[in-house]
Amino acid sequence: MTELLGFIAASRDCGRSFVDAVVPVLESQRTEAKVDLYNPTADEVIGGLFARTFRFLQTFVLDFHLWADDLGRVVLRLMLESLFYLRFLTEQNRPELFLAFQKYGIGQEKLYKMQLRKLLEEGKLEASADLREFIDSDSDEEISDELVNVRLKNFEDLRKVAIEAGMKDDNVLHYQPESTVVHGHWPALRRYYLEMCTEPLHRLHLQPTFRLPSLDPQLLDQAFRLFMAAYQLWIKRYGLEDRVSPLVDQYFDCYSAATPPASEASATVDHTEGTTEE
Repeated sequence: MTELLGFIAASRDCGRSFVDAVVPVLESQRTEAKVDLYNPTADEVIGGLFARTFRFLQTFVLDFHLWADDLGRVVLRLMLESLFYLRFLTEQNRPELFLAFQKYGIGQEKLYKMQLRKLLEEGKLEASADLREFIDSDSDEEISDELVNVRLKNFEDLRKVAIEAGMKDDNVLHYQPESTVVHGHWPALRRYYLEMCTEPLHRLHLQPTFRLPSLDPQLLDQAFRLFMAAYQLWIKRYGLEDRVSPLVDQYFDCYSAATPPASEASATVDHTEGTTEE
């Protein structure tokens, strides 16, 4: 246990050093990127999706709880979904698709406001100044000279997005099975939250388990692969050089030095390219 706690503390220090080093680099490259100031929708969508993947990576390197198989896969699914959209939109590179993505989200926000207003009118929700201000705020102002319709159907079918982004296999191998964890379907309950009763007369039934799942540091490898894939799309769009890969290598050098020998993975992973070498 002492060895494990020491590893967790040391790996967290590695993560903090990485974040402290990489944030100024990303902010500098953000300044270098030439965005369309007169029609910034595409740049805003791309920037938001990329920053979202980095936000989740930050949590992975700073909080070892995400190395638990169940929580880690929830966040990896969020990262993968952002990468689906990012690759699909950048490769299609059609202004109307970026706008449709934005308008779908604004429409969902408007629908939520209407539902909140109805709950207030029915007396099912306690009013507050902040709530009133949110409900009364004008979502349509974000897109000039246009009222945004509420669209119940998703922006695009996510399976179609994955296929057109060239990520069909990622959808099958990761996104679909990780959905069972996100939604708490039976396979996830059986795998993470139930254990076999040890009473011999209880017919091997399953009962709740309240112990923490074992840690799987290989989830960290997957998080970096997803982030680096998003980073490569971002710098390619703006013609920027790769200044993050050396920092990723430094992080894993630090992480490897902190890893107890018995916990070292059997595979060598190229964290910057997303390939695994046995």
